[in-house]
Amino acid sequence: MKEYVRSQNFISIDEIMAAMKDMLKDILLEVMKCELYEELGYEKNERLSEVKMPNKTAEEMTKAIIAALSEFPDEVVKTITCDRGVEFAG
Repeated sequence: MKEYVRSQNFISIDEIMAAMKDMLKDILLEVMKCELYEELGYEKNERLSEVKMPNKTAEEMTKAIIAALSEFPDEVVKTITCDRGVEFAG
């Protein structure tokens, strides 16, 4: 690594950091994916199992979301993003 840095004639630390990020990005991405699976128990794009609801009112949706997310520690779930459906209007 030292030899590579010397051979590139970098001018700033930012240039060195950018080059290192570029070199290590694939490895870091794979490590992060594995950690996500091991720590949280699911793949990046895996969805929570469906929750059955009697109807799609805002009240029922709120109950279903709370029930689904209650399985996770508080520090894991910070925010959720909803679409513009009427079931999210509450």
